[in-house]
Amino acid sequence: NELIAQGISTSGIQLNPEDVEKQLQLLVTQSGGADGFKVELAKGDITEAQLRQNIAKQLTVQAYLSQNVDMKSISVSDKEVKEFYDKYSKEQKAGGAKTVPELKGLSAEIKQQLTLNKQQELVANFLTVLQSKANIVVPKPL
Repeated sequence: NELIAQGISTSGIQLNPEDVEKQLQLLVTQSGGADGFKVELAKGDITEAQLRQNIAKQLTVQAYLSQNVDMKSISVSDKEVKEFYDKYSKEQKAGGAKTVPELKGLSAEIKQQLTLNKQQELVANFLTVLQSKANIVVPKPL
């Protein structure tokens, strides 16, 4: 987190307040309106201001990672989807499932999951590079 924060501070990324507002309004809508949103804030023990800060931080981190990790290079082949499905089917049947949904019904979800896995791997590799370049000093305990 610290390495990403330092990278963001030197990257010159400027967050558009309108993007934060759009994300906040999406959450209000998903909560069923202003009243539902207030209930969700109370459940989460968070204020709207804190939520705005969290959204801003999340969007800034996403922008920084987008700037430094080539997510557009990710592709998932039909072969990868089929291999994942075959493994999933085998595990389900070994676990006692009598039926497993057909591949065509799960294909989009599998592709999305495999894409997410590849994104996480690219981010982890980027973080490893950041760590290898960083001069990390751990303070001695008092």
